[in-house]
Amino acid sequence: MIFCSASRMSCHSQPMVDAKPVSKKRWLGLEAFAEEDAALFFGRATDVDELVRKVIRKPLTVLFGQSGLGKTSLLRAGVFPRLRQKRFTPVYVRIDYSGTAPPVLEQVTRRLVEELNLSDDAEDELRVAGLTAWSRDREAGLLS
Repeated sequence: MIFCSASRMSCHSQPMVDAKPVSKKRWLGLEAFAEEDAALFFGRATDVDELVRKVIRKPLTVLFGQSGLGKTSLLRAGVFPRLRQKRFTPVYVRIDYSGTAPPVLEQVTRRLVEELNLSDDAEDELRVAGLTAWSRDREAGLLS
């Protein structure tokens, strides 16, 4: 098999170690890797290590880049499983900036509530805490 690393723009061959498929879908094509595909995701260990270190050190870590570079796969199949091993609970949030989408804070709150199975009271507290932090940071000039 030949594997390519987008982060290093290099390719290398690797023999198949096990003839038994790890996942039903060995080639994902243009689909992003998911956490259940972590055994198939490799070649980006340095990127995963660096992101995990940054996430652990900083309460907010933003990953951005051009479309198609593998950011979603890096997070879902590389970073998230490693964080779960370290007893963190990563939550994948993809912001919708379309004109009909709810406000960003609402989108983030909804994902947290869904992923963490929060009660109605906890959801209300999360909304208040988020709005308070957002207002404070905006007034301090940290947000535009």
